[in-house]
Amino acid sequence: MPPSLLLLRCAALYVLLLAAQAVLPTLTAQVHAWQARVVHIADGDTVTVLRGDRQQVRVRLYGIDAPEKGHPYSGKATRALAAMVGNTVVELTPMDVDHYGRLVAVVTPAGAQRSANEQLLALGLARVYRRHCTADFCARWLELEAQARAAQAGMWRRR
Repeated sequence: MPPSLLLLRCAALYVLLLAAQAVLPTLTAQVHAWQARVVHIADGDTVTVLRGDRQQVRVRLYGIDAPEKGHPYSGKATRALAAMVGNTVVELTPMDVDHYGRLVAVVTPAGAQRSANEQLLALGLARVYRRHCTADFCARWLELEAQARAAQAGMWRRR
């Protein structure tokens, strides 16, 4: 490779690195947790929150899948989620936005040690959504699901 082409490539890489350095603080700022009040529970894995600016945001709980309406344990999952976070302030850790435009987040009741996502798994009222749960902590969530299955908790109960 001619020295002039190598120099040009190095200069282009340097410019790209500078641009990335300028953008990274913005990207990381967007994933910081924020607080909101839960104002509606749609089902066992979807809530609506009210932000401080009075804007409502629909939130899908990250990495879990609760039974759909009309399926066994759907009502129990919805009631359990309502008991955990209904009309309370929660901390939202954004993970993604789904194809319906909902924020996908880890939802933790203010002051709680465990997220609502984890609590539903431990109660056997949700399963790990393996296709979408890709964060490092999902391995721990798989353990929670396995423990709930072994204990026959919630939807894992044998009939």
